Amino acid sequence: MTETKGIHTRQTSFVYGCLLTMLLAGASCTTQQLPDGAYVPARVRQSAPTTVTITPPTPPRPAQMSQEAARAATALGITADKHDDATLLSVCASYLGVPYRYAGNDRSGLDCSGLTTRIYREVYGVGLHRRSIDQFQKDIVVRHDAEPQQGDLVFFTTNGRGTCSHVGIYLKAGHFIHASTRRGVVVDKLSSSYFSTRYLGCGSPLRR
Repeated sequence: MTETKGIHTRQTSFVYGCLLTMLLAGASCTTQQLPDGAYVPARVRQSAPTTVTITPPTPPRPAQMSQEAARAATALGITADKHDDATLLSVCASYLGVPYRYAGNDRSGLDCSGLTTRIYREVYGVGLHRRSIDQFQKDIVVRHDAEPQQGDLVFFTTNGRGTCSHVGIYLKAGHFIHASTRRGVVVDKLSSSYFSTRYLGCGSPLRR
């Protein structure tokens, strides 16, 4: 009798356990009503959808251009800032060290007006007269006392007669690039004793 009662108790516990399991399982579900009035079970707890984040490519930054200008400026012996013409500085720097050759027109050798002609064509797409005196007389409106602007042609008399015989391109902070007869394409200062006493003026066909 005692054994039968124990079996009955275990069976009752098993039934209650099953009912409890079913109730707990039902708690995680709900129903959804279809248009025709029927109901179907639907899981409430669903795994969250996977979110894929797409990072767009980083666009070029202005700082990249300023870095290019900074490298060219360092080669030219000046300091670049955001207002500088990066193309002008880069092209000018690319000519540093080209040897001097009278009437030279390419990178194997250039004279002063050959250098300015090539740089103006490459940077601005502007043609200049081939001789420095013609650039001085025909290509610009000469400013004698004004401070040169970046890209201006700067003119000098080096022939002892007071007429224009040498030309360069102004960079910034008193520096200009030119083709020296002894040193090739270099950067010098307008304030040097040699050039300051021979300076004639400046100008650009871009600012006539």
